[in-house]
Amino acid sequence: MRRGASVVLIVIVVAGLGGVVAVIRDRAGPVAPAEPAGVVDPGVAARRARDLAVGAPLLVTLVVGGAEVARAQVVGDRAEVAVGKLTGALEGNRLSALGTSVEVAAFNPVALLAPLVERSPRWEGAHLRLDGEPPAQAWLDPDGRLVSLEVELGSGGRMVVAPAP
Repeated sequence: MRRGASVVLIVIVVAGLGGVVAVIRDRAGPVAPAEPAGVVDPGVAARRARDLAVGAPLLVTLVVGGAEVARAQVVGDRAEVAVGKLTGALEGNRLSALGTSVEVAAFNPVALLAPLVERSPRWEGAHLRLDGEPPAQAWLDPDGRLVSLEVELGSGGRMVVAPAP
C-alpha cells in the first residue's frame, strides 16, 4: 500500500508541474512590441536566454513556504524527478518509480521557458521582470545566459527553472 501511495505522490507532482506550465502559458499576456535598438533590449535578451537554455539540461524546483518540495532535472524529454525521498524517472510520457510505470504529461523545455518569450520583459535593476500573471522574473549572466527563471505560484509557492549543474 505504501508503494502505491508513493507512486501516486510522484505522479501528482509531475502532473502538477505540467499544470503549472499550462497555467503560465494560459495566463501570459500579449507580447509588447520591441523597443527601438539601443542598449540591450529586454525582449532580445529574454529570447536569447530562452534559445540558449532550451537545449541545455534544466533543473526545475517547486518551492513552497521557502522549502523545496519537488525537483526535476530535465534533459530533453527525460527527467529525473524527486519528491522528498522518493525518486522517479520520466522518459517521454512514461513515469517510472518504485518498479511501477504510469503515463503522464511529458516535460517540455520550451513550455517551461515560455514566460521569457510570451511576456513583455523589462529591465528592473539587474534582472528582467516578465509582466503578466502569475508574476515572473529572470536573471541572466553577463553573456546573456539564463541563471534563474522564477514564477510565483501563489500561497508562498514558486517554480524555479535554472540550468542544471
